[in-house]
Amino acid sequence: MTYNNYFKLRKIDDNFYQNYQIPNFILKIIKEKKIKKILDYGCGTGQLINALMDKNIDVTGMDASDEAVKIGKKNGLNIIKINNLDEEKKNYENTFDLIIISHVLEHQKKNEMANLLNNLRYMLKENQYLLTIVPNAQSITGAYWRYEDFTHEYLFTTGSLNYLLCDNNFDKIEFIDIYATSNLNFINKIIRYLAIKMYETLHLSFLKITGNSYHHSSKNIFTYEIKCLAKKIKSKV
Repeated sequence: MTYNNYFKLRKIDDNFYQNYQIPNFILKIIKEKKIKKILDYGCGTGQLINALMDKNIDVTGMDASDEAVKIGKKNGLNIIKINNLDEEKKNYENTFDLIIISHVLEHQKKNEMANLLNNLRYMLKENQYLLTIVPNAQSITGAYWRYEDFTHEYLFTTGSLNYLLCDNNFDKIEFIDIYATSNLNFINKIIRYLAIKMYETLHLSFLKITGNSYHHSSKNIFTYEIKCLAKKIKSKV
């Protein structure tokens, strides 16, 4: 499947993300982990890159879509067109402190995911970080987002994402901003937190009453996205 008409078919134009704000959880990671150099892989039209550049953060984008790269470059952004990541990665061995893949993995077939993660590891410095953001299959809109975007191949829960990352030499896996309150003011944070906790309590109670269950070792997250920070470790021998 080609992605060169993705933004047109999804009715996303040059101005769609014009007022995009960097999520506070990303700014927190940059500050706490002393991040110097970032790769936004699958950056689309570059809304995150543009916002990070405004804060004088060293960031590079990569995307496979001619359409997205054209829009990004027109806006003066540093976006690299990826034709073959297996080859392109060789220019960036151990280069980045943080690689962000936001709404990328769900577009990959299962048999492609390991190769993608291996290539991203290659470009990460030792003991540095991968931030993965994916739609959440456990959320109220999980099934909707599986099928709303025709290019989606897969959705994740915390359990399946943890499995994939561990199996591909990432460790110290941390699920962050689990109530999606990062960019809310104090009052709205409380309201959202209480609403989600209420939903979680009712939902889990209903599962118990009806004899259903979730995998006990997987973290329950009920917001639209799963956000996961993981550290690069040495490859398994």
